[in-house]
Amino acid sequence: MPFQPRLLAGAVVHNVISDFLERVRDGLSLGIGDLETIFDGRWRSARILDRDGTGDQRRSALGLVNGFWQSNSADFGRPLMLEERFRMPIGSDSIEGIVDRVEDIGSGEVEVIDYKSGSAPAGDPARDSLQLSIYALACRDHWGLRPRRVSLYYLTDNTKSTATVDAAKLEATRAAIVATGSRIAAADFPPDPGKRCEHCDFAERCEFRPEPSPNPEQAG
Repeated sequence: MPFQPRLLAGAVVHNVISDFLERVRDGLSLGIGDLETIFDGRWRSARILDRDGTGDQRRSALGLVNGFWQSNSADFGRPLMLEERFRMPIGSDSIEGIVDRVEDIGSGEVEVIDYKSGSAPAGDPARDSLQLSIYALACRDHWGLRPRRVSLYYLTDNTKSTATVDAAKLEATRAAIVATGSRIAAADFPPDPGKRCEHCDFAERCEFRPEPSPNPEQAG
């Protein structure tokens, strides 16, 4: 796959926020200068982003982390776990992932937060997010926590979509994972092309991708 500067820049932003929230958890200094120092170090570690033609990525990424600080500086919350990896058995299979943030919301309950570099879409994306439901399931069954809600945090506009989770939701998630594993084992996963293919990083190599919509200004 060709190099995608935006993907690496997004990973840097995630790492910077995680490093900064470690300071929150550890009771260290939380000034904007601390955040920018972390950013400079992380950006230097991704030197390929400073090559010709990608200089604007730094400005955009720094804007995201500064916006995060400005929007949350009054209260950075109580992060319990950051960039935590899990691997757990479900049925005859196992599933693994990395959770951006698990937040202590009191009364022994937690909130799962996943950061997105873009803007919030219309609707309530957290409510139907399988990704978040899997993370909540990991909180309960892998770490022994009590997940109460899940959230998608959009860094471009610093807004959050939140949904509650309960035992019924988590069991439905478990069943969906088991069913998906069975389909994969049976090689039963036909292509399902659609509008989302336009944003897929593998579209150029996929024989099932739909043809791009014609530009109205060039049609006719």
